[in-house]
Parts: sequence; C-alpha cells; structure tokens
Amino acid sequence: MKKTAIAITAGVLAVTGALYALTFLDINAYRADVSALIEEQTGRQLVLDGPLEVGFSLTPTVVAKDVRFGNAAWGSEPFMLEAEEVAITLSLLGLITGDFSISRVAAQNSILLLEANTAGTMNWELDVEAPSLDADTPSHSKISLPDIELTNTTITYRSQRIDRVFHISLSNFSVADGFFGIAIDADGKIDGQPVSLVGTFAGRPSDFEITDIALEFGDLVIEGTGSAKRVQGGGPYHVAAAVSANRTDITSWLEWTLAGGGTGVDIAERNGVDFMDQPLELSFLDLATVDLFIEIGRLDIRGAELRNVEVKLQTTTSAAMLELATSYDAKDVRVTGRLDRGDVPKAEMSISFDELDLEKITDDAEYPIDLAAGARASGKAELAARGKTARAVLASLTGTIEGRLELGTVDLTPMATAPAEEGADSGASNESLFSSEELPLDFVDGFTGSINTKIDRIVYGDLVVSDIRVPITFRNKEIGATLEAHYHDRQVRFSHTAHLGASPSFDFSLIADDFDLGRLLAELNISDLAEVRADFALNGSVAGRSPEALASSFTGAMNLVAGEGEIASSVFELIAADLVWALVPKGGDAGRAKLTCALSRIDFVDGVGTMSAFALVTQRMRTSGAGTINLQDETLDLTFYPKPNDTSLLSLSTPIRVSGSLTGPRVRPDTASFLLDAAKIVGAGVLTGGIGAVLPLMNLQNFDAEDAGACLNMLKDGDQGAGGINETIGSGANAVTEGAGSIVKGVGDILISPFKRD
Repeated sequence: MKKTAIAITAGVLAVTGALYALTFLDINAYRADVSALIEEQTGRQLVLDGPLEVGFSLTPTVVAKDVRFGNAAWGSEPFMLEAEEVAITLSLLGLITGDFSISRVAAQNSILLLEANTAGTMNWELDVEAPSLDADTPSHSKISLPDIELTNTTITYRSQRIDRVFHISLSNFSVADGFFGIAIDADGKIDGQPVSLVGTFAGRPSDFEITDIALEFGDLVIEGTGSAKRVQGGGPYHVAAAVSANRTDITSWLEWTLAGGGTGVDIAERNGVDFMDQPLELSFLDLATVDLFIEIGRLDIRGAELRNVEVKLQTTTSAAMLELATSYDAKDVRVTGRLDRGDVPKAEMSISFDELDLEKITDDAEYPIDLAAGARASGKAELAARGKTARAVLASLTGTIEGRLELGTVDLTPMATAPAEEGADSGASNESLFSSEELPLDFVDGFTGSINTKIDRIVYGDLVVSDIRVPITFRNKEIGATLEAHYHDRQVRFSHTAHLGASPSFDFSLIADDFDLGRLLAELNISDLAEVRADFALNGSVAGRSPEALASSFTGAMNLVAGEGEIASSVFELIAADLVWALVPKGGDAGRAKLTCALSRIDFVDGVGTMSAFALVTQRMRTSGAGTINLQDETLDLTFYPKPNDTSLLSLSTPIRVSGSLTGPRVRPDTASFLLDAAKIVGAGVLTGGIGAVLPLMNLQNFDAEDAGACLNMLKDGDQGAGGINETIGSGANAVTEGAGSIVKGVGDILISPFKRD
C-alpha cells in the first residue's frame, strides 16, 4: 500500500511539474492542438483568434482571447458561442490517469446562441461517435458540457419549430456538477426586468429532472419541481411540473408581456399587416407538451389581490386545456378552456364570477377608471369559436351569456373637454360625419342570453340623466334592448331590435314626454334662449354594416311638439333683424317673446329627410320653413320664413337659408342688406354666438316646416296614430292642445288665414 501511495504521489508531482514547465513555453505554438482537442471532445469547431496563456494552479487553466465555438451543423449561425475571453480548465485527475478532459469553461463578455431545430433537437447537445463492436453499426452517445460559468452574457434563444426568437442578458450564469446533480444559477434581465433562476438538474438532456426550482421575474417569485423527457427521440419534450408560491406579484411580468416586444401583434404592425387577419400562431404547441400545476396562496396584480389561485395546464402538440380557479374579495372566479389545433383551430371557454366590486378592483390595482365608480358585475358564459385568424374566430363566436352590470356615476364630460389637436381648424369641418368603417357586428351575432345593466347617473357637463336601466337580450342573430331613464322628473324610453346576419338591420324608437327642452339646450351649452317643455319622438329603421350605410338607409320620422313658453329676443334678432324693434319692444317684456307653440316633423326615406311640417309661433311673430336633410351626402338645404303677425310689417320679413354640409352649415339671408342691418342691431358677437345657439333649435332638434296651422294638424294626426307625433302626445303636446284657443284668440288671423309664403 505504501509503495502504491508513493507511486501516485510521484505521478502527481511529475504531472504538476510538467504543467508548471508549460508556463514557460509558448503555448500559442499548440493552438492547433488545443482546437483539435476541443473538437475531438465536443464535435464542434473551436476558433482561437487571440493569444493563449497558461495559468498554473491545482487546476491548470488555458486562457484564450477572442474565441468562437462552433454551432450544430443545422444551426442558423456558424458559431454557438463568441467571447472576448474563455478560460478552459483541464481535469488534473484526468491528466494523471491519462484521460485528458476539460472540467470547466468560463467565458466573459460573450454572445451565446441557443437553438432548437424543427425536430426539437437542441444545439447544446453534443454528438460524438463512439467505437462500436459492430463496425457496420455506429453508435452515438450524448456527452454533456463541462461546468460552465458565463459573465456578462447576451443569450439569444431561437426555436425553428415555433419560429420565435427570445433575448436575455445575464450578468452571471453557471452550471456546475454537484453531488445531487448539476446546479444551475442565473441572474440577469429580460427587457429591463430583473430575472433569476436556480435549480438542480439531474439526468440527461433527453430525460432530466429539475428540483428546488426558484424563479424570480420582477416581483414574480415561484418555487417548485419539474421534469422533462424527450418523447420518441427527436420529438418535443414532455414537461411535468408543479410550482407554488405563498405570495407573489406578477405585475412586472404582466406589463412586460403586454408591452409585447416580439409578439405577433408587433410583428404584424411592423410588416404593415392587420393583426386580425394574420394566421393564428399555434406553433408554441410544438415546443413541448406540458402537464403543469400552479398553486399560489396570494397573487398580486398592481395591488389587486387574488387568493387561492390554482391553475392546471395540459398541452399536446394538437391541443391545450386550462383550468383556473381563484377568488377576489371572497368572490369566486372560474375559467376553463380548451384549444384544438386541427386544420381549422377551435376553442371553447367557460367563465363564471360572483358579484365583483369593479371599483374596488380598479382602486386596489391603482388604475382608476371613471366608469368603474360604484360598479359591480356578475355573470357566466359558455363560449365557442373556430377559425384560422383572429377575425374569423371572433366572427364565429357563439355561446350563452348571462350577466348583470351595475354602474354608479358615468361621467362623459372628459369626452367633450379633450384638447383639440395642435393646428386643428376651429372652423367648419370637412370631415365626414359618418364613418365608412364597418362595425364589428359579426362578433355579437351568435349569443343567447341576457345582460341587465343599471346605471345610477350619466353626467355630461351640466346634463344629468339618472336611473338608467337597459336589459339586453340575445337571441342568436337578434338582439333587443329597452332603455328607460329619467331626465330630471320625466321618463325617456328607447328601444331597439337588431337583426344581424348577412344584411344587418335595426329598428328603433325613442320617446321623451313633456321634458324640459329649454333646460336641455342650456345644459348642453347649445342655447339658453328658450324656456319651454316639449314632447320628442324618433322612430325608424336602418340597415348596413357601417355608420355611413346606416345613416344613408334611415327610413323613419322625427317629431317635436312644444307648448307655451318663452324665447329670448336674441332668437328673433337672428331670424329677422328688421322685425326686432317692431315685434319685441325693449319695454315691458324684458327682451323675451311669448312662445305660443313650436313643432316639427321630418320624414326620412333612405337617408333623405323632407320637412313635412315646421311652425314656430309667438304672439307677435310666426316662422315656417321647408327643405331637406340628406344623410347620404351629409348635406342640408333649409329655408325659414319669419313673418310678423302685424300684416303692415310683412315687407320687413327676410327668409333665412341654411345650407351646406352637416358638419359646417352656412347661414345667410336672402338679401345682402340683412347682414348690414343685423350687424348694426345685434353686433358681431351676437351673430357669432347667437347663430350657433339658435341653429340647433332648427337643425339638431330637426325642426321641420310647413305652416302655423300645422300645430293643430300634427296633433290631430298624432291622435289618430297615423304619424304626426308617433303616438307620443304627452303633456308638452297637450299644452299645445290646451293653448289652441289662446292661439286663435291671441294671434287672430294666424290660423284663420293661410300661412302663405311670398
């Protein structure tokens, strides 16, 4: 035994001495031998462009500068590793026993390319031929890499199977062979987010286990175990894993994912292709088959806390199944889904959630949304879809849906107060009022069920509509809704039925009885010149897939009837400046005229509306009108005829023409003298602000024209249900009826003599 020990010691000293002697030699003379040795050990080419040095220690090391290590023959690039400096440590025991081998490779400032080919083979798997007993049958053995330590490394992972590329920067990456397996330790960043991974690897590249996994990505921290086994030799890995966390935060990971670097959306946008029409990318199923279980006690997303999260994910190369169960604020949420690849991919999903406090969710997540104030929701859905593109999937979406949504106050004011774009023209707009872009009608035409919506208040500036209730029913290609709301003390009702399919059409009706028209105009900042209550009705039908097509097909009627009230004299200064002093004297009525009645009717056929009746009657003045509003080309051509009740002043009346585009109408009198007289009387400021204030009274509210006698005629038609007011004769209309006698008494010949135009 003693002789054996002496022999071993002598051998070690001899090898050590030989290695020490090497430090005095020009190792660069052996550059070709070193490259050949590495190629023999790994089967890959080693290119040494820089000088070689030998470091002497108990583990002899060769240091090389500017090193490139070859890639697999099928790789996308010729080299797998490029580094400024590589230190190769030789096995001292191997030198003693004659088995010359590498025990460690360390690299600094390197670029590492990791790849998987279409068969799933990894480029870090090294093949060398081993001697075979049968000379005609070569055998292959897998040889793993030696211990590896990388510092400041940029890693690119490219999968030919799924045609995706991922990038990661590591400050440290080490792989070391230990007693329980190969220990992996990595720290770095992915797109600026810190990431770290530790674990123990045991087995072969084609069949291994990883234990004591600890993964951190931003605030995401998970632990667990897993295994992976190559199925059918070169096929994808089958990964089985169970991970857990007592508490973790996925905010960083989620924001990084949604940022979408390298996602299909970004790639499509960069290529100028609509993502909705891109083929669905399901090749990720080829990367590996998965049997994954995740259990998290508390999961934070921007401050919102999900409790008892359980996720089960199973995938094959042709399908994926997902189950998720969690709770928020003690309310259960469940999601299940299945994806089948096939020639035409199809998916099924089931969602259910108890009553959730949406306001609490947005507040907890520190992402306040005005619409979420006081909001609560509950519901369930069973959905199915199929298609080769996202657009096809959404178009085929079918299923059942039941839900309830409650909102508190919905403030739409910011929509009106958004700053104008720099350089935008504040004048008349030449842009189209109705968009030609198709509405996503195909996405909602396959459901059955109902959604009940309740909103406490909708606020738009000073305008407040309250107690809004909207039950929506889905019957496949037919969707119906009935809205009821209150404007101050009066009810507003709107109903519609949508008939979807190849040629979508919509029937609708809007009714507002005895509402405060003057107050509405003031709250909308349209005009504060009127104090009057009115009835308003709109009904009809439209067809098409875009707002432009819908407007161009509108067939129906709009009516308004107002009873007694007051209109400021500014209105008449704009309508007929020559009549102001004769009709509205400065004394007595404080610049306000008594309104006897106002009514309108406009009939639309295929988007072209004809004024069939218009009357604006005061005790001193009457105005009629005629013309058309064309939604097809978005133009209008209206003429209003103001006349005094005092026939001695008829020569002073001046017709007003309103024409041009709907987005920028022109208002002008029939005589040039009108503008001069009006400018003298009301001033440029009144003209600028006043016309904008009175036009909605004639245009936005669709005041239509015939004659003053139409006040009673329309009421008569409405009573018979033959049009007129669309059966909406309420208090406003009744005020006209009740005031009919006073019209005759106060105005005299307005209804007795025809209201003829000159």
